[in-house]
Amino acid sequence: MLFSNVGAIAEACMPYKQNDTEPCIQGNCEKWAMLASTPDSSGGYIAVANNVNDIKYALLSGPVKTSFTVTDPFYDYIGGCYDVSTGLSTNHAVLIVGWDDTMCDNKGAWIGKNSWGFTWGDKGYFYCGYNASRIGSYVYQINYRMHRPWVAFKGVSYNEDSPGGDGDRKIERGENVRLNFELKNLMTPLGDAEVTLTADTSGIVITDGYSYLGDLESKEILDNISDPMEFYVPEDFPSRRVYFTFHVSGDSGLGQIYTADTTIELFVANNLLIVDDDKGEDSLETNYIDYYTRPLDRIKVPYEVWDKSHEPDKDVTLSEYEYLIWYTGDHRDSIFSHADVESLMNFLDGGGKLFLTSQDAVEDLATSPDPLYQEFMTDYLHVDFDDNFDEYLLIMVPGKIGDEIGDNLYMYLGGFYSLKNQISCDILIPDDQADTVCVYAGPYWVTTQDSVAGIKYANETFKVVTFGFGFEGLNTDGALHYYRYTDSTHVVMQKVLNWLKSPGPSVNVLAPNGGETYFTGNICNIQWQGVSFNDSVVIEYSTDGGSNWLFIARAKGGSYE
Repeated sequence: MLFSNVGAIAEACMPYKQNDTEPCIQGNCEKWAMLASTPDSSGGYIAVANNVNDIKYALLSGPVKTSFTVTDPFYDYIGGCYDVSTGLSTNHAVLIVGWDDTMCDNKGAWIGKNSWGFTWGDKGYFYCGYNASRIGSYVYQINYRMHRPWVAFKGVSYNEDSPGGDGDRKIERGENVRLNFELKNLMTPLGDAEVTLTADTSGIVITDGYSYLGDLESKEILDNISDPMEFYVPEDFPSRRVYFTFHVSGDSGLGQIYTADTTIELFVANNLLIVDDDKGEDSLETNYIDYYTRPLDRIKVPYEVWDKSHEPDKDVTLSEYEYLIWYTGDHRDSIFSHADVESLMNFLDGGGKLFLTSQDAVEDLATSPDPLYQEFMTDYLHVDFDDNFDEYLLIMVPGKIGDEIGDNLYMYLGGFYSLKNQISCDILIPDDQADTVCVYAGPYWVTTQDSVAGIKYANETFKVVTFGFGFEGLNTDGALHYYRYTDSTHVVMQKVLNWLKSPGPSVNVLAPNGGETYFTGNICNIQWQGVSFNDSVVIEYSTDGGSNWLFIARAKGGSYE
């Protein structure tokens, strides 16, 4: 009815809000499209049969609506294959926007778009196994006619092989970087189209931020390869993610100026490398990189990944990075090569900061006859091996009170949202120069201080954090377990990187700072410090103790009201 009488509007004009009393304001938004009846549709929509092939065929023309059954696990979905079966009736509606036949152990999955905002799931999207949770019920496809131009970016690429760049596909300090885009006008013609470029920080110097495209006909594709945009990265620019916005404008032909923004994210001056040493295959069960990249994405830290199993010949020089995360995945008997240990020692001798997280690494070092392994363990990690903690079905890992990393930290290697792959955790023995970060505990957080799970060591040259378990095995939900709320993995990662003095800005929230009470209609002034007033920050809030976060705004200037 809304589509028929009011028309479709942009999601940005009326974004999802977790409030059933929020009034509809679609009448104040620009109309994008209206229902269009066709000979094969009734009232502007077409019913699609509930089978995989018919739905795939319909998706070639555009998204389809489907009914769906939501049960408790769906609320906590953060990524991967959602394959929950249920006999309950449908109670929700989502869009199917695509499919991936390699998901869910190659059984295939629909790519769904939920309506719960960008912070839910995989940036608002999810993978659902074919026919799981009654997806595919009551499928319809909308027929519509457009009322305006719609310019969509098909792709953005960059290169730094221009003067001042070295062409290694990394955006580094002192480089000039060119940006090329390709876009398509999907709907009605757009006259005198032009594109301008901005960045979310004044630290990036945009040396050419304008491209004139001229008239864009319906369905026409254009690019700016002959007139690339360009920016410069100053020598003192910090390692961070930079958000570049392409602002398209032109004559809509309706007596209005059409505008649209597309924002991309680029890692600039990255100095953190993740060494994926899990020997993983392509399947989700053995490739655990997402359990490291998602927390880093959540805290907005840039990174690069080196998959040692699939890129054994890749030319990687550890000394080019300041921070290193090295993990090893599932239990196996042999971890490091002699060359690995030598590279790690050279990395630390050069002033590096290392986060080593593995259920086998320290045992591998301790049991090796290679004297270099012993030297690395005692003179660099400052740790020895005690035994294996193999109660893998229920491992609580509380932090040590008063430790910079471990204080008020509660981790859990069990539960529904854990991999349950930690079957041979190393119990560590720190030497008198290292500090205990966390310990192993049994049910209800009963600790044995001798069962050390994590340590840290620092000298005037390097810093090291060593976990005797794989970070990927931690429960990810941050929920209540045995009378204590456990920390989400992004919180654990942030505390480790904070101690290592990780790249990226550190924001200190001044207000609100705890204890405030707000009522509907109150105005809240949010204040922060620690980053330049010209740098933007993402403001989010949580209503469930930090398990889920809802977007408020991206803002600059140290305050937002």
